[in-house]
Amino acid sequence: MDLETTENRTVSKNQILSIWIRSLPAPGTRRNYSCYMKRFISQSGLDPFTLNSFELDEYLIQAMGKGIRNGSLRLQVIALNSFYRYMGVKKPGYPNPVRKKTVVVPYCVESTIIKIRKRALTPEQIYRVLNQFHDQEIKTGREPTGAFLFRFLINTGMRIKEALSLEFFDPGKDRDEYTNYLRIENGRGYILVMGKGNRPREFYLNREFTKYLTSRKLVAGERILQNRTGRPLAYSSAFQQMKVVAKRYLKGADVYKFSPHSLRHTYCTLQVKNDENPINIAKVVGNSAAMIEKTYLSEPKDINANYCFL
Repeated sequence: MDLETTENRTVSKNQILSIWIRSLPAPGTRRNYSCYMKRFISQSGLDPFTLNSFELDEYLIQAMGKGIRNGSLRLQVIALNSFYRYMGVKKPGYPNPVRKKTVVVPYCVESTIIKIRKRALTPEQIYRVLNQFHDQEIKTGREPTGAFLFRFLINTGMRIKEALSLEFFDPGKDRDEYTNYLRIENGRGYILVMGKGNRPREFYLNREFTKYLTSRKLVAGERILQNRTGRPLAYSSAFQQMKVVAKRYLKGADVYKFSPHSLRHTYCTLQVKNDENPINIAKVVGNSAAMIEKTYLSEPKDINANYCFL
């Protein structure tokens, strides 16, 4: 059953919500959006079916006063927009009172701005972690748990699954069919990886970071990321290492949902702040330039300030 087949039937609100949820493509999205919509209704006391106008700023202030986190609020708004878009297609003329996804809450400090990718670390937080790594290395004579993974992800911007599959270049393999490797050439690290959608990409690493990698005495044909026994690092172990990093070195810091993917967001965010071209960032991390601009650029670029022909 969908909304087209219910024109002449009485359909409850719960049925319409159920129809909308089933129209979403992914099981995780259906589960999450259902939760976000129920949370919005319970927290706001608003009825999304009868709203003619929606003062989003006012709702956000009230929700923040109840201790609701920025990320949760942003996701609620995204779910609401999804619902109203669906209703607008199925029932032309159905009003969508939600107009903004990214909102600056009035009368609040800048840190309360709801931003996509709030998970990115600041340079201060990065140096805080690295300095503690250095102190531990001096005391114990070895890298702390999670230090190498943290350094590798934050310097490459790779997805965790891509990084886990990466091995040190084996010259004995056929280069024409050899992907997912790191090799050293002319003092620079070079990575060739098969990314999302089976799209290969290649990029170079910083010289200082390359020097750090070569100091680890990597072995040809073996994985770059390994556990303490020398075996390939498992996906679950990588997440566990990042939990250790968050607990030991980011305790008390204002960090939202820290995981290996947070370091990918950090890489992209800091490259954008360094005025790197979104096209170049996209080539390194395996996203589209449009996605980089949409996700990490908070303001439109003013390219016409010095451009005019009359």
